[in-house]
Amino acid sequence: MVTTQRKMHGVLSAARRTRWWPSLLLWWPALLVAGGCEPAPSPAPQPSSVATTAPPVPVPPSSSAPLTAAGKAGSSTTAAALPGPVSKAETCRDLSPPDPKRTTLPLATNRKLQGFHASTLAPWRALDRAGLRFAFLQASLGLSAAKDFETNWRMAKACKIPRGAFHFLSPKQDAAAQARLFLTQLGDDLGELPLVIDAEQTPGCSSPCCERDCRTWEQLIATWIALVHERTQRRPMVYTVRDWWKECLCNTSRFANHPLWLAAYPNVTPTERPGFGGWQGWQFFHYKGNVRFAGGVVDLDLFRSDAGALSKLVSQTTNSSPAP
Repeated sequence: MVTTQRKMHGVLSAARRTRWWPSLLLWWPALLVAGGCEPAPSPAPQPSSVATTAPPVPVPPSSSAPLTAAGKAGSSTTAAALPGPVSKAETCRDLSPPDPKRTTLPLATNRKLQGFHASTLAPWRALDRAGLRFAFLQASLGLSAAKDFETNWRMAKACKIPRGAFHFLSPKQDAAAQARLFLTQLGDDLGELPLVIDAEQTPGCSSPCCERDCRTWEQLIATWIALVHERTQRRPMVYTVRDWWKECLCNTSRFANHPLWLAAYPNVTPTERPGFGGWQGWQFFHYKGNVRFAGGVVDLDLFRSDAGALSKLVSQTTNSSPAP
């Protein structure tokens, strides 16, 4: 390579002392070939990707455009049965500090699939190793965002645990504004399990119904469900308590076409039919609350069937759902 460069330097020096210097530019490629320095070929042109891979534009909270399974505007696509790929830097780990005194879970003894729900940072790795196979996470309460939701949401994905998000409904605040906050919390990641409205006695209320009549509660729930369904094309699930529903919603069956997440209290067993609200069965069952484990606090839940049925539910959830 050095000898060739010296030969070329000599040719160029002689050319500068003659009148044919300008014409040398025309012969420059031939000289390079003769000197063993053929220029590298230009890279082949790449096809334009503007029309096929342009990033989707997020739908603002005020828009009524539906979201797909991934949470973006447009048509629905088939999704995997588990959360999708995550950043290589994100690994499944416990978010709560370790607690060597809380190393066992009081799991139910039946064969149904078990999971949990949480509103604070959870010990994800420990829960996964304990055999819990799904999770619901609180995203908001009234018009207040749950501060640990985003961190929990990402870690559940890193642990490959199917996720659902829930909103605790407040009768003292506008239901549409609550729905918009909930959707803002989710952003473009709707998770893999049904989105949930939690309707029960609200913290801070002195009476079960919070001084609201049945008609008011019914309209609040209907407004929230309608807006969330419109934006996501997913049929929300209802979490509630049997006796509370009978009292504060006058046992309405208006929402019986939505899946039910039933609370065990007071005195409800998973073998019973719900017996209220027009529901003939439950999809998830909350059987134990405030369980301290591995440095975190979680509530324990059952799924109605086995892992195969859960995978089918995930597939149905992450595709378009029928109108409510």
